[in-house]
Amino acid sequence: MPPSRKSKGSSLSPPFEKTAAVRLGPRVSMELTGSDLRLDVRGIQKRFPRRVLDLLAFYQEPHTLEEGLQFLARTAKGMQGLAPGFTRLIELCEQGALVRDEGDSPLWSQSYDQVYGPSAQIRMLEDRVRTSRFINAVRRTVRPGDVVVDLGTGSGVLAVAAAHAGAKRVYAIEARPIAEVAARFFEGSGLGDRITLIRGMSTEIALPERADVLVSEMIGDDPLAEQILETTCDAVARLLKPDARLIPSALRIYTTPVVVPQKLRQRAFFAPETLDRWQHWYGLPFRALLHQGDTGATQVNLVRTFVDPWTARHWPVLGPPALLHAFDLAAQSLTPFATTATLCLEREGDLGGLLVYFEADLDEGIRITTQPACVDSRNHWRIPLWLLPSTIKVHGGLKLSARSGFRNWTSTFEILFDRS
Repeated sequence: MPPSRKSKGSSLSPPFEKTAAVRLGPRVSMELTGSDLRLDVRGIQKRFPRRVLDLLAFYQEPHTLEEGLQFLARTAKGMQGLAPGFTRLIELCEQGALVRDEGDSPLWSQSYDQVYGPSAQIRMLEDRVRTSRFINAVRRTVRPGDVVVDLGTGSGVLAVAAAHAGAKRVYAIEARPIAEVAARFFEGSGLGDRITLIRGMSTEIALPERADVLVSEMIGDDPLAEQILETTCDAVARLLKPDARLIPSALRIYTTPVVVPQKLRQRAFFAPETLDRWQHWYGLPFRALLHQGDTGATQVNLVRTFVDPWTARHWPVLGPPALLHAFDLAAQSLTPFATTATLCLEREGDLGGLLVYFEADLDEGIRITTQPACVDSRNHWRIPLWLLPSTIKVHGGLKLSARSGFRNWTSTFEILFDRS
């Protein structure tokens, strides 16, 4: 599957090893694209800000993560710049760009390959609603004799479903090592003579013919983080016939104002006891990261975390959902976007954050969604929760403006309201 979470739910299980010496791994390739840096580690790609080059240069020689943190502290513009730098350092370790100095092994036992590997595929296949609806849409959309492209085939289940539905040829595209699993599935299905496995990024390959149907499940926890817009737009322009059918064909993103449990907020924001521990470990003034309270600003930048929508289904909702974005995935052009939506609060309560969920059209009458009220306990997606730094007491009739966008491969979100 393409980048994001098919790491769905991944976390750093082992503790942070501040004394482990790491260095830049031997299988890292880099490409500068505008203001971004694209790192490729054994076929697994991730984008970073260009300034990550300084950190990679630092780790050309072995250093501990503690030393890396101290390096970031020297180059960051104040303590506010240290937190994102620390996050980048962890992401480099997760991806495998930084490896142990001894043995070139990943720093954590949960390697990046495993994040996108069989365990992630198992979670998705255990999500019966998601998988059965995709398969049903394939059966209803694919006609005998069709040529089908399956982007990010993963375990290959949708490619096999397309061949089973009568496709004369299926091009299953996958850049990651999970392609080995798909190859075994294709061979064992008895349909392998109609499925061609292509290893690589869809944006970098060419096909001998254009396809009638595009199938792809490229929706991540952050709905746009797996590059569904960019990749689908490229496929529509280069790989599909003009009248091709798409699964999914449309994607909508909504947000809902909610009351957030206090325990979750305590895990999402810097707590004094945690900062004191880090200050003891690293000798740096982490207390500066504490939120200083209400500044009276009318524009509030939010902090993103991810939650299980099944868990969030009982959270008090303060108003109806607001549509943030609606995408026609068959569009042949992609333009930068940012939208402002109005949230109409209907109930009084302590506004703690905004849940974001998606809804995708797979076929007429077949949709998938991560709206908390609609998911079941086997749903494998998590959903973004944008937390306010402090809860706000709100009342019915209040209107807030939520501004959402996607910039530098990262979602942005803020709310604007009248303090008067």
